[in-house]
Amino acid sequence: MLVDQRGTGRSTPVSASTASGRPDVELAAYLGHFRADSIVADAEVVCRRLTRGRPWTILGQSYGGFVSLTYLSYAPDGLAGCLVTGGLPALTADAAEIYSRLYSRIAAKNSAYCRRYPEDVEGVRRMAEHLTAQDVRLPDEDRLTVARFRHPGKTLGTSGGFERVHWLLEDAWDGAELSASFRYPVMSATAAVGTQLRAAGVHLRSSRARASRIPTASWTATGGSSGAAAPRTSGVLPELMRPEGPLRPPSAPLGRGPLRR
Repeated sequence: MLVDQRGTGRSTPVSASTASGRPDVELAAYLGHFRADSIVADAEVVCRRLTRGRPWTILGQSYGGFVSLTYLSYAPDGLAGCLVTGGLPALTADAAEIYSRLYSRIAAKNSAYCRRYPEDVEGVRRMAEHLTAQDVRLPDEDRLTVARFRHPGKTLGTSGGFERVHWLLEDAWDGAELSASFRYPVMSATAAVGTQLRAAGVHLRSSRARASRIPTASWTATGGSSGAAAPRTSGVLPELMRPEGPLRPPSAPLGRGPLRR
């Protein structure tokens, strides 16, 4: 059985209309109803209705892994088994350490990409200059900025991600302008609509409205506040945040070894 947990699917999804007009404090309180502990309480109600109190086995993937561990903490007697295929929180590392290690891996992936496709280094630099000088609009009329242009790079950590980024850049230009075959997939890959937000144990399908104002690091915290770990640790590798884009020639690789706070 697949469950549409709170904030997803048909279980009262959080949308633009949900957030519209709510003060920040009220919105934060409302989102508190979508935490993992509430999702576990819902699952226990479903379990009692379907199994008449017999424990059941759950499968957790990605954020579902975090919810599964919450289930083990809050209602272990309701489980006959717990299978986790992804989404295990750190036992001792805090959010800042996790992000620091992540930036190091991002840098290493960028260097590996440059070695595989050295011709793309100049292409990314040209793209960054164009996006800085021009008001480039995606098909939904959102502006494509250098910061947003970085987002498709998240696929560098996935199987076949290098090729997907390279093919995207191969078809980027139509003369002096960015092509439709580039702008449409970039819009799809970077739009907030329909993507998942995780905040303080909350897992939601987001709309564009105020998505950036919902903290997303706290779900990695271990027993305390994350202290805005993502922006706080982003300066450990300033090369990744340069205006001309993150790619560098392979003669100047980034990210050798783990980073320390």
